[in-house]
Amino acid sequence: MDNVRHQFLAEALLLSALGGVMGSVLRAAVVLVVGLLSGWPFAIPPGLFGAAVGSTIAIGAIAGLYPAARAARTPPMAALSV
Repeated sequence: MDNVRHQFLAEALLLSALGGVMGSVLRAAVVLVVGLLSGWPFAIPPGLFGAAVGSTIAIGAIAGLYPAARAARTPPMAALSV
């Protein structure tokens, strides 16, 4: 049962981390394009990338705890019959 909880939580963390990285890269690309078109310098604080990805991982962990706990309590036969 504990293995199922870890699997659900790991999946939530992985998905949130990938979303955070992809969102940060997309944000940086948009800022770069707008900056180049407007003649502005490209400036994004380096710590902002870590803060963005860290916050998405924290939110993913919080959001993944309830489904992980619920999946760990669900009997395997009940999960298969749905």
